[in-house]
Amino acid sequence: QEAAYFHQYANLIKGKKNEKISLTVLRGTDTVTSELTLDKNGKMGVERKTPEDLGFKFETKKYTLLESISGGFSECWNTLGMQKQANQ
Repeated sequence: QEAAYFHQYANLIKGKKNEKISLTVLRGTDTVTSELTLDKNGKMGVERKTPEDLGFKFETKKYTLLESISGGFSECWNTLGMQKQANQ
């Protein structure tokens, strides 16, 4: 069975404690297949980490209505400019 995302993989291995599975992953252009045995908790010893777990910090910046409209137009024109350069 195929799982493109972590939550799909987690659903596939649910209840497969101490079972041997075949895991195929795509690394760049290489396809790598490994046989591994899940532990007593149904885990393979790899866990996902949130951006916060990896040291990223997020902050919320508040804008007024006029600031958000102005910022939106600026972002729009910057994006369009990058697209134009990429297509030349």
